[in-house]
Amino acid sequence: MTLRDLLSAREFDVVTLVAQGLLNKEIATRLHLTEHTVKNYMCKIADKTNLDNRVKLAVRFVREELAAQEVHRAIAV
Repeated sequence: MTLRDLLSAREFDVVTLVAQGLLNKEIATRLHLTEHTVKNYMCKIADKTNLDNRVKLAVRFVREELAAQEVHRAIAV
């Protein structure tokens, strides 16, 4: 199951910004949330994905996004 399938839209927004290297405080500012709310999202994301750190989460996000791009390119050919 992909991150898009597992996560809510807002959780996916958080993961997208994690993958861009943003810190919780920066994510909070960008999404107009409190830092505490971002931390709560991160805990929920960790529970849903069984990924216990940001790097693993970012790697999974990037892999899935690259795979999705490959599928779209294959369909377009």
